[in-house]
Amino acid sequence: MESLTHYCEFSKTEDEAIPHCGELNRDLDSKDRACCSVVDGPEDNYALVDLETARQLLDDNVSGLTCTIVTG
Repeated sequence: MESLTHYCEFSKTEDEAIPHCGELNRDLDSKDRACCSVVDGPEDNYALVDLETARQLLDDNVSGLTCTIVTG
């Protein structure tokens, strides 16, 4: 399966990423394809990615990544 990693934005800390994710997802349902989610970034950071990318990262048994979807 081809990976479609689309990073929306990066944050240095999870404490910055989660509230920003909530702001981007305001008034969206967690199943809405427009949602972003927070995952461990490619470096020592956190990334906001589109929902499909988050699903692919979670389905990849090798990655060991977790994701957080914040809606409000």
